[in-house]
Amino acid sequence: MRPVASDEKSVMVMVYTQNTLVRGQLIAPEGVHVSLWLRNQDISNYMHLINPEMLMFGSSAPSMATITALAGTFLIKAKIWVSSQTDLGASLDVIRTPWLSLYEAHISNPYMTQFNLLVPMLLVSSNAVSFGV
Repeated sequence: MRPVASDEKSVMVMVYTQNTLVRGQLIAPEGVHVSLWLRNQDISNYMHLINPEMLMFGSSAPSMATITALAGTFLIKAKIWVSSQTDLGASLDVIRTPWLSLYEAHISNPYMTQFNLLVPMLLVSSNAVSFGV
């Protein structure tokens, strides 16, 4: 945990999803009301809670979603593991890993119509491909 700066404060918050309730400390700017700050459009789609305490209801097994990726001129249609607590767009928005695993990938290229490749697993650089949902 990084120390709280002089222009920041640590505030206890409760975050909930469909199946989870999380309580933890959130670092926020000193001069703002946290309840209003969290509704701001400039807030990212994820939060880092310090000392989280989580209560989970029901199961939340991950599911596979279909995705299309472009790597240069190559078109990749594949499946990706996604948390059942978010949708595919939100999951892609918060991915911070340099490499991403794609499964049952079908790779083609519109400039080489005879090129069709099916692989069980493919690692792609998340910075070098464009994703379509």
